[in-house]
Amino acid sequence: MLAGHTSGGEQQMVALGRALMARPSLLLLDELSMGLAPHVVDEIFEAIAALNRNDGVSILLAEQNAFNALRYARSTAMCWKATVSSLRGERRAC
Repeated sequence: MLAGHTSGGEQQMVALGRALMARPSLLLLDELSMGLAPHVVDEIFEAIAALNRNDGVSILLAEQNAFNALRYARSTAMCWKATVSSLRGERRAC
């Protein structure tokens, strides 16, 4: 199957798989949920949460879907109108 014929979720999973082949200690992820169906977003977030929990991979996520990201975050920093609000360990929006 050609890359252009895969779904958005499949493309995201392939990108994650390629990144994980290097066995990183830190993953930088940008807009992980963009353009994906809600059930696919949940699957991907579950997969990265498992990477953190089971393999100790740190995750730095830039995500507009704050509510979904906050479900999985241990600590957060949110940008709002060019201001960063640190919420160390809290799971609530600004």
